[in-house]
Amino acid sequence: MGIWLAWRRMVCRLARAGDGNGRALIGPGRAPSARLVALVSTTHKAQRVLDIGAEAAIDLSAQDLASAVADITDGQGADAALDPVGGVRLGELLRCVRLRGTVVSLGFTGCKLAELDIVDLLMGEKHLTVYAVHNEPEEVIAPALKTIGAVAAQGLLRSVIDSRFAFGDFEDAFARLTSRQAIGAIVLNF
Repeated sequence: MGIWLAWRRMVCRLARAGDGNGRALIGPGRAPSARLVALVSTTHKAQRVLDIGAEAAIDLSAQDLASAVADITDGQGADAALDPVGGVRLGELLRCVRLRGTVVSLGFTGCKLAELDIVDLLMGEKHLTVYAVHNEPEEVIAPALKTIGAVAAQGLLRSVIDSRFAFGDFEDAFARLTSRQAIGAIVLNF
């Protein structure tokens, strides 16, 4: 379901545990003080993210999100959360951040609507912000991609490939993707 990144006490949710955002943060290029906690949907995925470098995992099939975050942060809540999935989890993430904590929404693959507790948002002076890379001009994107390329060339980003399929087997690749069992990229070979 996602990756959580902690700087000091900060916990940030990112995409599915097997997606590119999460893999980049688990790698050796992360901040030395970062505590990485993966938010996942199965015990198998929890073990996999631990194997690739997460400090801890929250298995949503067996754990309550708010309780697990409270345990990890000694009851303080997360400093920030990054959410590219949206939907129901967005409201849950807002409840998991501390006083004056921040949630950044990057997407809505979970669905277009989210239920938010406006009282919690106001009383906790919490911040909800959004970001859409497609709104950035080319002169911002090009140098960012160049920097990412340089970091990758230094070996600080590593890709996890779940499986490879011949292009003619795209239906099998799609089935693997929608099974929610994949951890890492699913590659179609042309």
